[in-house]
Amino acid sequence: DLFLQNLFSRIWILNGDIKASTSIVESIECDPLALNIARERLTTLSKEIILFDEILGYLGEALEMMEIPPEPPEQAGRSLYQRLEISGMK
Repeated sequence: DLFLQNLFSRIWILNGDIKASTSIVESIECDPLALNIARERLTTLSKEIILFDEILGYLGEALEMMEIPPEPPEQAGRSLYQRLEISGMK
């Protein structure tokens, strides 16, 4: 749970960095120094995106290895099982 919270927080930060980089790229005509800044940011963002892609692959592998538990015998467990639609995940 904590891992996914941190992952999505980092994705939101990356999204903000990409938007900021876009504005830097748009200002290259006015500011010649922005080209070097944009290149550095693009390199950093590319590395981060590659890492996120690797993490996504690991999460996909982990999901494939997970087994769906059988429906519980007690009513409360069956109710939760149906509410979460776990039977449809098989």
